Amino acid sequence: MQQVLTCFLLVIAILGRILAALNVKTNSKQEGIEGGNTTLLCTYTPQTGADVTWSIDDGSDVYGRQLITRNRALDERYALVDQASLFLSNVRRSDEGAYVCSIYSSIELRSSTSTVQLNVLWIQKPQIELPSLQIVEGDVVDLVCSAVAEPVATYKWYRQGHEIALDHQRYVQSSKTGLLKIYYVGYADHTTFSCMASNVAGSKSSDELYLDVHYSPRFTLRKQGNSIRCVPYGNPTIDKVIYYINGSRQPDAIEVTIDERFCNTVTCFAENKAGTGNRTEIYCPKDLSPEKPDDLGNQTLVGVLTSVLIFLLLSAIVLIVFLALRPGPNFELEERYGELTLTDGGSSTV
Repeated sequence: MQQVLTCFLLVIAILGRILAALNVKTNSKQEGIEGGNTTLLCTYTPQTGADVTWSIDDGSDVYGRQLITRNRALDERYALVDQASLFLSNVRRSDEGAYVCSIYSSIELRSSTSTVQLNVLWIQKPQIELPSLQIVEGDVVDLVCSAVAEPVATYKWYRQGHEIALDHQRYVQSSKTGLLKIYYVGYADHTTFSCMASNVAGSKSSDELYLDVHYSPRFTLRKQGNSIRCVPYGNPTIDKVIYYINGSRQPDAIEVTIDERFCNTVTCFAENKAGTGNRTEIYCPKDLSPEKPDDLGNQTLVGVLTSVLIFLLLSAIVLIVFLALRPGPNFELEERYGELTLTDGGSSTV
């Protein structure tokens, strides 16, 4: 009987030892965003008489580089929160690695550990790659936006600060590869482009790229009095403008004078390294006919009413003339017709 009791007590002691055994738990993986804060969770049981130590396995030591020693932080970026969790501020890419939570039990006089892997998410400022430095009107141009990021980024494109629609007819873009293909590039594309890269770590925008498109001359015509001036624009710059009036070339000048007594055909011509361009306008004397009254609606109504009254008046005159010219009744014939009628009826008059 005594042996049985001894065995029973021994089993009770072993079970108590097992139940009181130190148990440490952490997440297997944790993500942190570069520049932000993150917390590596760690819990243990039993919850009394324990010292907490955190270290990172960066290869600097057999046990790694210590961050928390006996509940005390060794750097201002680290702090012990809750029961045994590690709070890390201003996360850096260099913080990525395996973190070890070590708990020493003063009751069991032994320690237990658990490891969590920290993955840092980040994104760099994107850059725009331009395959060709010489872009001529009519070309097909490929712009590539790329950003080093973890995880991989997606992309959006902007023109003059406004987002380019995905269904644009000439701008075809890929959110995955960052490619922007511009078909039939022209003077309207001689402006700024930028892109934005995004992932779970955030979004960053590139610097603006000014697309240097070479395009042939265009013109804006300005008329002041009888002076005509052609203002050219193009890329590369335009040295001079040649004027033609009614097909006749004019001496080199920045503007020409026309005779406003008759129509004049004015043509501007210029060229640059991208090609040639011209514009023609016809200028005629002003119309000297009397101006039409402003209230055309009332005038039209008066005209219609006048026409109706004239029609009614003419109809009345025609009716009167018709009645006046119509022959009157023949009384002689009527008397004779009456006598014939009485005779035929079997009666006579004495």
